[in-house]
Amino acid sequence: MSSNNDEERAASRHYVSRGVDVRVTEEADEIRLQLDDMPINVTYLHGEYHSQLANQFTGFPTIDALVDSLLETEGQTWTLHGRLRGGGHSHGGENPVSGTGHEHRHHAPEGGER
Repeated sequence: MSSNNDEERAASRHYVSRGVDVRVTEEADEIRLQLDDMPINVTYLHGEYHSQLANQFTGFPTIDALVDSLLETEGQTWTLHGRLRGGGHSHGGENPVSGTGHEHRHHAPEGGER
């Protein structure tokens, strides 16, 4: 049988939002957030939840508000599964040396290389 003290020290929730598996565990001074089993660093500071992925300079009043912000911007400003959606663009090929994308050559407006 658990006491009220145990319940206060460890609060754990699991739900699905926007097709993403969300797990939140808050224990004393530690917050663990996982989105589809990917750990997300979260800090609780001055009564607000912070994450660099959500916006490092914005505090959120609840962990749920932070999760909503993360899921709203996923694929635009950060990626959960390694692919950008919407605002990203495809590079279409692989670098034969590294196998990770391709080289970029930037051209000046007149066509000369920079």
